[in-house]
Amino acid sequence: MCSIMSILVEYAKILTIVRIFYEYTLYLDESRNDEGTYFAVSGIIIKNEDIDILNAGILEAKHCIWDDEFSKKNSGKII
Repeated sequence: MCSIMSILVEYAKILTIVRIFYEYTLYLDESRNDEGTYFAVSGIIIKNEDIDILNAGILEAKHCIWDDEFSKKNSGKII
């Protein structure tokens, strides 16, 4: 009886980990220019429901970092 209880406790722990795993995403973002002189990677763990907010903030930050000429030249590549 005791071993069954131990198995159930371990199973409950695994289910909790799986639920948390699907609720969050490891979000990685990389950026580089065509010349290959700049390359950056960053990452965070974020709740799935907040990814759109993060994407909008990252795009806004990229436009603050790079000038209009660079943004136009790399239009569609700045994601």
